[in-house]
Amino acid sequence: MRISVAADEDTGVATAVVEELRTRGHEVTVHGALDPDERDDWAWACEAAARDVAHGRTEQAIVCCWTGTGASIAANKVAGGAGGAVRGRVYR
Repeated sequence: MRISVAADEDTGVATAVVEELRTRGHEVTVHGALDPDERDDWAWACEAAARDVAHGRTEQAIVCCWTGTGASIAANKVAGGAGGAVRGRVYR
């Protein structure tokens, strides 16, 4: 599956999510701080991931930020996007 992942920090959960998705065989497109050539602010990165889904470049997107609230709002501003905040632990 093609999945976009966006984050405003290249640390912690976002990095672990990308690694785990790739380990499971998914094609991952990264945005924000996860790509050194892109802007690292959460609003821009989350919108970019949502646009990937809306334009058919990926089937799903995961957007990471401290609370998830802003990331969800940014993703939901893209026509055809739907996002919500999810909290939990990363297990390997």
